[in-house]
Amino acid sequence: MPGIRTTPTVRWLLIASIGAFIVQLIGDTFLHLHILETFALVPTLVFEKHYFWQFVTYMFMHADLFHILFNMLILWMIGSELEAQWGSRFFIKYYFTCGVSAGLFYMVVQAFFRSQPGINTIPMVGSSGAVYGLLVAYGIIYSERMMLFMMVFPMKAKHFVMILAAIEFVSTVFYSRSGFDNAAHLGGMI
Repeated sequence: MPGIRTTPTVRWLLIASIGAFIVQLIGDTFLHLHILETFALVPTLVFEKHYFWQFVTYMFMHADLFHILFNMLILWMIGSELEAQWGSRFFIKYYFTCGVSAGLFYMVVQAFFRSQPGINTIPMVGSSGAVYGLLVAYGIIYSERMMLFMMVFPMKAKHFVMILAAIEFVSTVFYSRSGFDNAAHLGGMI
């Protein structure tokens, strides 16, 4: 990846996501505000109480420090290059389309398991679906560019994305509880 400079929309998304994560940590840990219940994507709240804003707000909540660091690093590294090529308007539409698609895919998978007790109260958080969508675009546009898989193994971007898609598919199909989040990653990629 040539010299990375942070583009305006990526900068805004980084600031908004990190800011929301800090508010989430402080609000839930010290002030007991239950921010995740309101802003994470919780199937029961969408199905029963029509909390449709959660299809957007969940992308700004994150599970832990590693989760947000990984997502923001990928957003910064490849998002800035994609925004520079596409322009801010198309980039932000693409980003949110991937994120909302990930949320919808998650909800479809959840709908199949509605009868299992407690399964529809599991909140989905993070911008991973949108980030995986960016990875697919990057793998298509810059298919021959070399990337480091697991920060060690060099490979072409198109192979990198294919391996990630395969991992997400296998995780969705064979790992029951964590498979829901992986299904959302697939939804963002699709």
